[in-house]
Amino acid sequence: MKKLIAILAVAVLSLTGTANAQKIGHIDAQKILAQVPGFQASSDEMERYQKEKEKQYLDLQTIIQNDYQKYLSEKDALLPAIKASRERELQSDEQKLQEFGAETQQRIQQKQQDLMAPLLKQIKDAIDIVAKENGFAYIFDITQQGALVYFDGGIDVTDLVIAQIKKASAPTTVGTGTTPTPTTPIMQNR
Repeated sequence: MKKLIAILAVAVLSLTGTANAQKIGHIDAQKILAQVPGFQASSDEMERYQKEKEKQYLDLQTIIQNDYQKYLSEKDALLPAIKASRERELQSDEQKLQEFGAETQQRIQQKQQDLMAPLLKQIKDAIDIVAKENGFAYIFDITQQGALVYFDGGIDVTDLVIAQIKKASAPTTVGTGTTPTPTTPIMQNR
């Protein structure tokens, strides 16, 4: 659906001609994201969290493998009823490991979304300000595969957006004192 909308937007723009020419810009969202204050801290936290979850998964997997190896070494000496019971336990443990793995992936994805949401909001707010201040009708992200089918020209506003983000997150001084007062994120008080 997004592809269709992007294609229709480009088609409509090309049909409007020069009489109704609208200013079109583009950004490199990856370059902007790397410049957002807090990106590196969020990235580091995501890496730490992912390693922690992977370690938990590997620890559980090791426990299950050890239980299986123990079962293999004892299975010939076990009574049939005990052997069947242990096999059911091992199958149950294997299923729990698979469920834990799926749940872990969901938690990792949710953590990434939670960490990225405020950063993406800063970027969107900065893009909105740059677009309004500079009269852009459209700003496309050239890093999104499939969303933009072709572009040749337009104005690269990546650096303007980065400057706006830095401006919005820069500490300011109030009055004649020298104590910096951090500003709120862009457009938070709208």
